Amino acid sequence: MTQANRGVQGAVENLIEISYMQRESIDKLGEKVDRMSDRMEQGFDRLTEAQTKLTTSVDKLTERIDNLARLTDSNQIIVNNLIALAASQQETVNRLLTKAS
Repeated sequence: MTQANRGVQGAVENLIEISYMQRESIDKLGEKVDRMSDRMEQGFDRLTEAQTKLTTSVDKLTERIDNLARLTDSNQIIVNNLIALAASQQETVNRLLTKAS
């Protein structure tokens, strides 16, 4: 083998070795990207779960607020009816007192 052929052969072997090293680097990078992607997916899953829980909590709170508003309205109606009943009874007492005098 001539000096030129050995030089070319050495260069080819170096290029092949560099190619293998690049392939290994690319494989390692791909593995890192896969792990990062998995972590991101898990993070998104946890975020989605937390968002679902928050939405459920907000829905329950909204329902409780609505129930409280209905209860407050009902209580106000009862109070108004009691006031009207008290006024009616007062009128009845006043009439009875007027008749008795």
